[in-house]
Amino acid sequence: MTPPVKVLPTVLAGAPSLLQTPGGMAVDRAGNTFVLDAGRQLILKITPDGTVSTLAGAELVFGSQDGVGAGASFRFSHESRMLIDAAGNLLVTDTCNNTIRRITPAGAVSTVAGQTGYSCGLRDNPLTPDRQPVRGLFHRPAAIALDTNGDYLVLSGIRALQRVTPAGKVSTVDWARDGTAARPTSLAVGADGVIYLADSTRIYRVESGARLRVLAGQPVNALEDGQGEAAGFNVVGGLVVNQAGDVLIGDGGRLRKMTPAGMVTTLVGGNGSGGWRDGDAGSARFSSLGALAFEPAGQLIWLDVGARSVRRISPAGYVTTLAATPSTIGSVDGVGAAARFSGVTHVASDSKGNLYVADRQRHVIRRVSPNGETTVFAGVPGVQNNTSTGAFRADAFDTPDSIAIDSKDVMYVIDAQRIVKVKGGAMTTLFTLGKEIGFTYDVAVDLDGNLAVAGSYKALILAPSGKIIREIGVSDFSRELDANRGGALPTPRGVAFDRAGNLYLADAYGHVIFKVAKDGPLSVFAGTSGIAGDQDGAPGKASLGFYSQVQMTFVPNGDMYMTGHGKLRKVSPDGTVSTPALAWGDPSLISITYSNGLLKGMTRYAVMQTPLPQ
Repeated sequence: MTPPVKVLPTVLAGAPSLLQTPGGMAVDRAGNTFVLDAGRQLILKITPDGTVSTLAGAELVFGSQDGVGAGASFRFSHESRMLIDAAGNLLVTDTCNNTIRRITPAGAVSTVAGQTGYSCGLRDNPLTPDRQPVRGLFHRPAAIALDTNGDYLVLSGIRALQRVTPAGKVSTVDWARDGTAARPTSLAVGADGVIYLADSTRIYRVESGARLRVLAGQPVNALEDGQGEAAGFNVVGGLVVNQAGDVLIGDGGRLRKMTPAGMVTTLVGGNGSGGWRDGDAGSARFSSLGALAFEPAGQLIWLDVGARSVRRISPAGYVTTLAATPSTIGSVDGVGAAARFSGVTHVASDSKGNLYVADRQRHVIRRVSPNGETTVFAGVPGVQNNTSTGAFRADAFDTPDSIAIDSKDVMYVIDAQRIVKVKGGAMTTLFTLGKEIGFTYDVAVDLDGNLAVAGSYKALILAPSGKIIREIGVSDFSRELDANRGGALPTPRGVAFDRAGNLYLADAYGHVIFKVAKDGPLSVFAGTSGIAGDQDGAPGKASLGFYSQVQMTFVPNGDMYMTGHGKLRKVSPDGTVSTPALAWGDPSLISITYSNGLLKGMTRYAVMQTPLPQ
């Protein structure tokens, strides 16, 4: 008798979230809620009974194609927003395409205004496929609101306010700033036509002569209720004006209200301590409030972007979560679906098939065993080292992030500005990262125990002792930078070693993978310099997106698998890029690693796994 085939679970631990990177939100007259998800590059429709469908876009497909439903493509970012007009059409800011797009109730997508050109990668000099700079009407359009005359008001560029007619005519409003340093990121219009703007800590009103006047808030982060500039905001994420003319404000973990005269009070969220919990106005908690909108009956709904959920508040002040978007955020140990994750970046695996994730919320490294059991591996839950105050424990972390594990299962962790070595349960500081490398993004280890660290504009290679043995900086990249990028600085955001000891650097703004031969030169390994996309092919023909965090891992036959480009990409040893079809489908992966015949990766809140194709 043939033994039954054991089916490998795709989700090893945690629970996947419907929404990956929600940004814009709107509600139509029938009560349908529309959510723009930049993580999945989709416009989702949620009916009043909780049915979820895709209105427009194709899962993890980046592009600028007009069309119907899955025939359309976008390049949304976390800044992209939407509105719904009087005819029931959605208008969205396609931020990285520099365009305004219209979506009909039937899902037909068209471009209203702007010149398409990818602008979220190669600094502030976006390039078209023929490498010519884009000189369009918008630069990274973000917040959008419907004016009382039917025009669309858009914040773009250095937060310039632009007016777009339904026919696509664009004009720019040059406001006077009254000496303020306003760089608004949020926008709302009242029924009386008054335009309100907000940066992270202040609310403004646009008055006659396009003059900005501060109504409430301070130049610094604060949490006070009060009148005008005596009030304080922590981080404003969204605005909406109610029928009474009051401005409702998503402020971090609190819902605030400002009267037209500038009096600010807190409605929901208590002390603003964050978290996630439904309940009455006093007990409900939010992770981070974003876009806000009103349902036909007048109930307020908003995006809790941290919890990836749509929340609703009743007239009596009771907060609930839409059943279609349950929150799966958390930091809970357990087995399989009982575990919860939050704030995960890079992952790593050991020789036994265990997966390790850095939990910045609890300041620990957690281990997920091959059977899905999640436990704390290193660090002290809830205890955080603090370099500014001098508080330090040898067995604790500050902000653990990227992880690498060598062939002997010794772990290396980027923790703020140091590299921590974890061996046999003991934690030691191997290397202190100084100003010469800037912010650190990733770490890798080769078979000899040498470490590579990706910094702001350079990479370092360290010996197992922690001594710097090679610096890969501007001079190493100079030939490529001068030829294809006008001298722009290198931006390594991911590092990996192959089994021969060659180093690979993911250059986020250049959209290429560099190969640094062991004790040898640097060359382009995969992708086409300056060209963002998802085209498969050989070096110079293929395109890489680098739309999100990059992580690379090698498998025994020498192939590289990598995240950061929408769908998972594979790069063969000769640099040929392909998009593999794997058993887990197309999850929106943040990170990836390989061990014992399995690819494992993290979506927002779940550990995924799949066997390699035979």
